Amino acid sequence: MESLGFFEESVARSTSWSAAPTEESHSAGTRPDPFETWENTAVQKRLVTGRIRWSSVVGVLMMCAGIAGIAAWIQQRPIELAQDALNEVMVAAATLEPALLDLDGVTPMLTSESGSARVAPAVIAVEEAARGLFEASIGLNSSQSTARALAERAVNDALAASRMTGESAAFHAAVAPILAPPSLMTDPSLVELDEAAREFGEWQTHFDAVRLALADSVMSRTTVELAVISGDLPSTLSNYLDALRTDDLARATAVLDDLTLRLRAAGEVMATEAVEVETRTSQLIDDALTSVRALLG
Repeated sequence: MESLGFFEESVARSTSWSAAPTEESHSAGTRPDPFETWENTAVQKRLVTGRIRWSSVVGVLMMCAGIAGIAAWIQQRPIELAQDALNEVMVAAATLEPALLDLDGVTPMLTSESGSARVAPAVIAVEEAARGLFEASIGLNSSQSTARALAERAVNDALAASRMTGESAAFHAAVAPILAPPSLMTDPSLVELDEAAREFGEWQTHFDAVRLALADSVMSRTTVELAVISGDLPSTLSNYLDALRTDDLARATAVLDDLTLRLRAAGEVMATEAVEVETRTSQLIDDALTSVRALLG
């Protein structure tokens, strides 16, 4: 084997793969520490002393600033929304105030022909302004409970006043014509019985049609008075025709005069109730204006 050179080659290989032991390792009987001979390399320098990416740092700082800005906006947004809602309420209240003043000016005209033409526009204006205030007050939050309560009172009082004024004006416009006495003949020589009965019946039918269409809650005393008159109309017609049949001009005249007086009395009841409506409406308008002006400061 030696003569063939295998021994020398084996020794050479073994020596190439092993490090020569130092005297300290032989004496201590331990393996050498590989980190003692570790030299600085390019990888080590990059790990230990590598450059910072400033673009990344700036990006992180900007992201933090953005998050802080969003947080501040989220915190401030409810305050801005509350102020916007309050501003809308004040604008709506400023719109309602002149509408209420105009309505207050037409309520004394409920029983006059000139005033009735102004009532409807005034009522509509108040209703629209009150609805606007109600819709604006929905946006108020819990911290604005005082403003919300004032808006609610103003809306309720304004709508009550407009409703009362509108209903009373409509009632008067419908009832006033039927309180006029019927134009009937009282001279038996100038009218036939069947014609007199037909004319009275037409007037009675119209009277009852209007009366039955009236709301019981509006000027209720007038409604009761009209019902009493209506209940007596059959006997009034009978007495009227009997007077014509017997050629009794005086009696026929007296029958129609009595009907005229009763209709006039019903009109006086309605006028009294109209004054009461005006008083209640004016109080409601004053209350609504008080709330509106408190809102406006």
